[in-house]
Order: sequence, then structure tokens, then C-alpha cells
Amino acid sequence: MSIPKEPRQLMINLMYLVLTALLALNVSAEVMYAFFTLDKGIKNSNDIVENTNQTILNNIQKQADAYDNEENRAFLESALQAKALSDELATYVGELKEQLFEAAGGEDPKHPDQPKRIKDKDVTTRMFVGETGKEDGEGYVLEKKIMDTRAKLLEIVENDPTLAESIPLKIDDSFAEKSDAKSWTEFNFFQMPVAAVFPLLTKIQNDAKASSTAILNYFLGKVSGEEIKFDAFEPVISARKGYIIR
Repeated sequence: MSIPKEPRQLMINLMYLVLTALLALNVSAEVMYAFFTLDKGIKNSNDIVENTNQTILNNIQKQADAYDNEENRAFLESALQAKALSDELATYVGELKEQLFEAAGGEDPKHPDQPKRIKDKDVTTRMFVGETGKEDGEGYVLEKKIMDTRAKLLEIVENDPTLAESIPLKIDDSFAEKSDAKSWTEFNFFQMPVAAVFPLLTKIQNDAKASSTAILNYFLGKVSGEEIKFDAFEPVISARKGYIIR
């Protein structure tokens, strides 16, 4: 897992790693419920990031309108395109979460925000991994969409290396060092309890929105213009003496 620069992103990643480690040791109901607590926290973070993105986009729009020219209109169009790409991926992941909720038995009467079979590992394997060797599960589609979305976002900013480092949306290929899994999809979804998959999917939505934030900030800087720092001065009018006589 890559190390994000934003404190909120780092906290989310660390919490998910801790819960996954606990899952390997103990699959008690308390651990399962902890995953949904984490999921709720990431959802709240997503709402904050989405509001931030909309505010940045509004500021880009204002600047582009105030200084209307071909270059600023192009920056605005690129910003709109970047947000649309991240929103599209986030929406798709949201649909996957709804499908998983229903596949896991639907609403639990005691916990309406959770499905009935939160410990079920077979439902996640069937839905996301599919048949062994065929790669026909939804996880492989998701994996490709993440890679495609990242590539398109970077294309919008002409593959700026600094932005490439700050965009959290990516496929972490270090799974080969951690397990015998043959793919990112297998590593994340094969025999993984339903409860653990929900915060993972919500985190992908968070990564998409945070990536949009980085790119929107980039274009906000473009339409606002470069900051000019005055470091050299030359007097035009200078008094002959440094004091005033009444």
C-alpha cells in the first residue's frame, strides 16, 4: 500500500491495515462491526472531500468567468472532466456496494446499515473473483476501471510527475510480496469477509475523490495565475534629503 501525504488518507489506510490484521487473528462479531465503523468514518471523509471539490470547482469557474480567455476556458473544461471521471468511478463502486449488500442477505433487522451475512466469505469470492482462472468477477472490472481512470486523470494534466505522486488512486502491485495471490483482485477479495470489503470499496471511492482534489487544486492555480514576488526595487522619484523641514 502506498503511503499518502494527506493525514486523513494516512489515517484511513492505517486503520484498515490494523483491522485486517485483527481479522487474521480473530473473526469475532466485534471485529466485523469495527469494519462498519471504519466504513462509516470513510464515508464521512468522502462527504468532506466532495464538498471541498465542489468549492474548488466553483472557484475555478469564478476565475475563468472573471478572466475569460481561451486558456482559462481550457483549464475549466479540464477541471470539469477530471471531476466527472472521479465521480464516475465513485458511482460505479457505489453500485458494487449495493449489489454486495443484497448478495449478502440484504438489511439486517438489528443493524439496518449492515447486511445479514457480514462474515460470509463465499459471496465476496463469487462476486468479485468469480471462477478460478477465468477472471470473470467484478473485481477484475473494478481493477481495470481504477487503472483506466488514473491514466485518464494523468493524461488531463499531461502526466505531471508531481501530480502522479500525489494522486492516491492506483493499483498497489506489492501484493505479490505479501501473499501468493496472482492478482490485486484475488488479494483483496478472495475469501474476504463481507464486512471487510465494504470499507475497502469506500476507500476506493475516497481515493477517487482525493485524486480529483489534487487535480482541481492544480487547475485552480492555473486560472488564478502565478504569484509574483517582488525581490528587486528601483526608485523612480527619490528625495535629495532624508528629512523634512517645516
